Amino acid sequence: PGAVSGYLGAPRPITNLQDSIGLANILKMIDSQVGQPVPGPPPEYLRFAKVQPPPKYDGKDDEMEFNVWLSKVLSFCRRLHICGPDMDAARLDILQDTLTEEAANWFHSTVESTYRTQSYWSFADAVSALYKRFILTDSFQQAGYNFRSVAYHRDGGVGRLYQEMCYWAQRMLDKPSESTFRD
Repeated sequence: PGAVSGYLGAPRPITNLQDSIGLANILKMIDSQVGQPVPGPPPEYLRFAKVQPPPKYDGKDDEMEFNVWLSKVLSFCRRLHICGPDMDAARLDILQDTLTEEAANWFHSTVESTYRTQSYWSFADAVSALYKRFILTDSFQQAGYNFRSVAYHRDGGVGRLYQEMCYWAQRMLDKPSESTFRD
């Protein structure tokens, strides 16, 4: 999307590359995991199994926590066959159920209140707006700082060092060069 809703105002345009990359990743996750209907009926065992609901998100400014939470929400929807365009309203209900504290207040005020500024919300619109509202653009800078702070630990060895460097490098706006990894 070219714009994302603010807390109580009209949609704001995406103003920087960092926001664009973060939102593109969110939308790609949504589309790839629940964008298309799952063929066939839900498995028979789901009628009897107790499926654990996804965890709650409170609005914490932590991109990794947000992405893990969203991944669990999407997995829950996929497991229950709540996929495809026809199930968008059901996913919005699940989204609402997985929000708490400030994020729940935001959802009520922005997505479902009679005072909202946008009359229709898709699941992707709501998740994108949640991301824009709670995940600040400093996450790329934080990833760069964390990358530069990675240190060797004897208990994990070189493998752990390399894994941590790759983890933070993937989250940086300006990816480090190969020579940075060697230094």
